[in-house]
Amino acid sequence: MTSCNIFSDRGPFEHDANYLMRWMSSRELVARFVRRSCNLQIKDRDDQWRRIRYDALAIGDVRRAFSLEFSDATIANIGSSSTPLLDLIEWRANSINIDRDAIGLAAACSEDIQSGNKRTQPSTTVREDNKLMNRILYRRAQMAMDEFAVQHPRLTKEALARLIVKSGRGGGMAWARLARVTRMPQKK
Repeated sequence: MTSCNIFSDRGPFEHDANYLMRWMSSRELVARFVRRSCNLQIKDRDDQWRRIRYDALAIGDVRRAFSLEFSDATIANIGSSSTPLLDLIEWRANSINIDRDAIGLAAACSEDIQSGNKRTQPSTTVREDNKLMNRILYRRAQMAMDEFAVQHPRLTKEALARLIVKSGRGGGMAWARLARVTRMPQKK
């Protein structure tokens, strides 16, 4: 017998014994179920088991990153695609399992932004305009190094770099970087 959890004046209601046999689980148990069903290892997780990262999922010749996220629903991230975990579950008479065909389809539909053994992402900081600005900055620093080397022939490269920074012609670089990116002019 159960009563309504919203309206206390409604109930109690009689239920069949089969109605009371429900699936009950926690995030940790779901994560371990997916690990066992897909034959993966858990690589990383947070303390509350809200985000779980697994090894790369290999189905045929397709390899994709695989992770679970628990928010409003349980989301399986396979490569670049996100699918509710319920769509990947295969219901049987007495058990549930992960449907390998559904995972294979989700993995095939997702793009692999990381391919091969060396998984890299294109850098957003190394752009052509930054490279050009650095070349100009280094060229000006080299011109200042040549000029100061003629004026002070007995100073070392580090001393010249400190003198350039002190004069304000270092382009905002520290003396150590200035010494690293310039070469010592040939003494004539």
